[in-house]
Formats: sequence, C-alpha cells, structure tokens
Amino acid sequence: MNSLKLVQNAQTSPLLTVILAVKEASSKQLNPCLWAIAALRNSKHINLLIVSSGTFPGVPDECPQYFHAVRIIDTPPNGVYSAYNRGLDEKLGEYVLFLGVDDLVLPGLDRVMEYVLSIDDKPDFIPCFSIMQDVGLSGPSKIRGALIFRNWCHQGLLYGSKLFCNKRYDVKYKVQADHKFNLELMADKNHKVIYRDDVITHFASGGLTSTYPDLLFRADMPTIVRNSYGVFFWLIALAKRKLADLIKGAPAHRD
Repeated sequence: MNSLKLVQNAQTSPLLTVILAVKEASSKQLNPCLWAIAALRNSKHINLLIVSSGTFPGVPDECPQYFHAVRIIDTPPNGVYSAYNRGLDEKLGEYVLFLGVDDLVLPGLDRVMEYVLSIDDKPDFIPCFSIMQDVGLSGPSKIRGALIFRNWCHQGLLYGSKLFCNKRYDVKYKVQADHKFNLELMADKNHKVIYRDDVITHFASGGLTSTYPDLLFRADMPTIVRNSYGVFFWLIALAKRKLADLIKGAPAHRD
C-alpha cells in the first residue's frame, strides 16, 4: 500500500497529526493503539499517519470515520526515526505527536487539544506527562539544562509542525535522536513553550520505540550540549558522563 488515503473528512485542517510507526505488527497489537486514538472526543481533529515497514494487517473498516484523515505509507525498515522522518515529509496538522504501535493515548490528550483549540497565540512546543511502563509517571522539567541529565518521554510531547520545516531527526542515532532534537529545540529561547500536567500517553518500554542505550549519542552528547548551550553546560555534560562511568563502569563493561 503506497501513500493510501483511506478517508478524508470535511474539516479543512487538522489540529494534530499522529505519526504512528508500525513494523511487522499484528492486528492484535495494532488495533488497541488505533481505537484508543479513535475514542478521543476530539479524534476528528486528528490526522492519523501510519508509517509501515513490512507486513501490515490493515485498518479496521469502521475506524477511519473517527478521524480527520487516515493515511498509510510504506517505508523500508530503516529504524523508527527514519519512519518518523518519512511521516514528517507529508502534509501535517498544527502539531505532531509520535507514537509506536505498542503505545496508547490517554484522555488527557483531549484536554490538551481543547486548550490549544481555545487559544489564539499557540505555543511552538507542548511538553506533557506520560505513564512509562516499568517507570511510572514521567514529565518534563522546566529547569534549563535538565535535558542534559534525562530526556523527556517522546510520546508525551506535542511538537509544533513548523519546528520540522527545515529539520529532521538525525538517524545516525538509533535510540536517542529525539534527545538530540529536544536539546537543540530547548536551547532556542525564542520558542514559546507551554508545559501541561495532563497525562496524554502510555509508553510501552518494550516495543518499537525502545531499545538499549545509544552509545554513539552518549559519545557525542557533550559536543551537542556545547554547540547548543555553551561551555558551562558542556562541562556539566562531561562531568555527568565521567561520574556515570565511575559509578557504573564504562559502557563496554556494563551488564
């Protein structure tokens, strides 16, 4: 199936595009994700963009009517960020939410969407909360530089689509390309950021969007921090890495 538009409803422009990365999923895995989004009271404001690698089980016939639009795009299996980048090449709504097929949206997303629909001066970026499997509730810190210590759950972030006009995820980082993007994004003080305490997703830690630490990103992170935040935060990033090695051992020697 190649860039197939399953349905297009009457609204002229969706508020939110959900880019859903799917790789060799079964209907048993896919359908709960789809129906959780369809069950939102604001689902007609959502453009669902499914980027599929490999065998795709199809979308239930009655599901697309609940959305502004549904599209399915085939892409080679080159990693989740490659799939997200492929989705970003399509026409997008005002905001973008990235999901893996094993993730679930929660009713808090309705509240965030209704807030955004009610205001004229819309933010560039909306960090929210997620429930992370095996971790619990996870939310963004408002402290500048906190991203040096811990990334935000990707599934809890609404990005203004304009942020991707001239930028994509760096696919050389197989796990933490979104961490790099978030670091660079938050370094720009011109972006309007609105933090919300709504819990908008459940992130499944064992699926497509989760794997082992990205050692290449770990090696490059101090330089990424220095380029975005300057020498002071660069020294903090170096110290953090050194402390982690002293406590846990170098990555090559960890279990």
